[in-house]
Amino acid sequence: MDFFNHPYYVTIKNINCVFGAWPYQAQWKNTVCRCVITILFIIQLAGQMICFVVYIHDEESLIELIVAFLTAIFLICKFVNNMLKVKTMTKLLESIKENQNMCTKKEEKHILDEEAQKGRIFVHGYLFFTYTTLGIYVLEPLTTCFANIIFYSNYTLPHIYPVPIHWYIVDMDKNFLPIWGLESICVVAIITSGLASDSSFFVFLQHARGLFILVQYQFRNLPNGKDLQARWNIHGNLRKTNDVQYDYYIMCIKHHKRAVKFASYLESMYVWCFGMVIGMTVPLLSFTVYQLIFQSNSIQRLVKLALFVVCQVVHIFFDCYLSQRLIDESNNVQKHMYVK
Repeated sequence: MDFFNHPYYVTIKNINCVFGAWPYQAQWKNTVCRCVITILFIIQLAGQMICFVVYIHDEESLIELIVAFLTAIFLICKFVNNMLKVKTMTKLLESIKENQNMCTKKEEKHILDEEAQKGRIFVHGYLFFTYTTLGIYVLEPLTTCFANIIFYSNYTLPHIYPVPIHWYIVDMDKNFLPIWGLESICVVAIITSGLASDSSFFVFLQHARGLFILVQYQFRNLPNGKDLQARWNIHGNLRKTNDVQYDYYIMCIKHHKRAVKFASYLESMYVWCFGMVIGMTVPLLSFTVYQLIFQSNSIQRLVKLALFVVCQVVHIFFDCYLSQRLIDESNNVQKHMYVK
């Protein structure tokens, strides 16, 4: 069975396969998936650019367009980063397999499995919350459509879309449902491309944290005397000298170097993308809060904007909080070196 079909990793495998970012998928499949997603990005951005021209003097629509455009741009950054860093992602995935196989003791395997399970929980919770918010955005325009059918006979409410767009070549009201369907597909695909990057980041981050916790465990449980000789026999293939205690320390150091190397791969894959996303999140959040305070003229819109604000805060919280946990565990290694 494929190692990455395990419940800990199958979610990131499936979501990255859809977007052509899974290194073990056939090259032609990755190419097709990337082309389809790129076309959807172009369709969405083209509609937004035309909308900028149409609503250039409408402040409310213009701010909503800026929010949508900034969101699309930082999701494009995530998508492009995944495409450009396939080799680094392969190294990370191969390292995960090697690190899982290197653990021969039950306690050590439990540490990595526990962190992998936490990563899975973080990913599923993050996906559930994001898709709930996305569902509200995508389905909101249908409420206006149903209201026109059920409640209004002489007056028709103007149609709205999940994200403001405009096409000169088609009638936006008469072709509402086809355009809404196409835009919904674009929005869902664009958001999911960002979720693919975030989900992989969370799983890799938790594995890196597990490696540092593993090193802490090994230093914290240094055996001595006869106990050292007995316990070290399970690592006999790693012994280099007749000095058992020396060999045990060498193994701990190698495991620490392995953890540092994995963390460096993780940093090289996400550092520039993470910086751009953080930089764009601040103005994006500012514009959204402005909308929430001054442009939420109905309960429906208030809930919609409030959820979007919470979604942005949750996104930045997950990125920063999990990264800080990794830094903390890395710093904790030196504390456990002096326990005994």
